[in-house]
Amino acid sequence: MDIIFQLETTEIFQKESQEVLSSLYYTRNESNTQLGQNVYEKAKQELQTIISHCDFDIQNVIKLFNNKGWDQKRVLYFTALIEKYWSDLINAALNHYSSNYGETVTNFNWLVKFIFGTSELKTLRYPLLQLLVTTINKTGQNRITYDINKDMLLKMINVLENIS
Repeated sequence: MDIIFQLETTEIFQKESQEVLSSLYYTRNESNTQLGQNVYEKAKQELQTIISHCDFDIQNVIKLFNNKGWDQKRVLYFTALIEKYWSDLINAALNHYSSNYGETVTNFNWLVKFIFGTSELKTLRYPLLQLLVTTINKTGQNRITYDINKDMLLKMINVLENIS
């Protein structure tokens, strides 16, 4: 983090700060950073360590940055950015750490087919429901589509109803 706070101009500092925070827990193939990739990744690692050592408490993170002895205007700017994106950072951290231990669902959606009569339902041979799930793990993001027929849908409804 020292190298970011020691950049020449305020504009470059602001741009690099936003870049580090926007991709803190994600890897970007193309980086718009003026820093070298190694320096950029090291800054991200240091910030991740700071946040985790402060037990994800924003007040402790801000205190730590204020006690570092860096330029106060830059510290205020950086801590304001952290406050602005804190919930996104916590969500990204949660997804990052959870996905290291297995598949984590980040989003889902479904498509339902409408049936206008019981006679059509009895002879149904195509899926009633299509479930679209987005997951992440160590290797990256996956999109999975499940086609669910009427028998599987009934089982799924029964399981969900019996959850207490």
